[in-house]
Amino acid sequence: MAPRGTQAMLEFPRWKYVVILIVLALSALYALPNIYQKDPALQITANRGGQIDDALRDRVLADLKTAGVTPVGVEKEGESLIVRLPDLKAQSAASDALRDKFGAAAVVAGRSLKRPNERPG
Repeated sequence: MAPRGTQAMLEFPRWKYVVILIVLALSALYALPNIYQKDPALQITANRGGQIDDALRDRVLADLKTAGVTPVGVEKEGESLIVRLPDLKAQSAASDALRDKFGAAAVVAGRSLKRPNERPG
């Protein structure tokens, strides 16, 4: 505090400091999801009564291997097969290869997914 009778520079009421802290906290909270990157992925959904099963999973893995694409992971999620890929270039190559192979038998769509929680292990 400044001596009595003089006014110190840059002294503000406490409510202004509180407002600044609240704005900073809300800004940090708003920006937090940007810290976690997303994985490029493909979502494969069967058309016309087709099934998502192990045979389709094996076929997708074989087609990706033929195309020279190594997936990070392949998993069934609901009525879709999710293929996680290391980068956007691999996603594009995999999408082109699988669309050519499946044609109208399945829908192949590009997505970005949250990375799964890694457990120490």
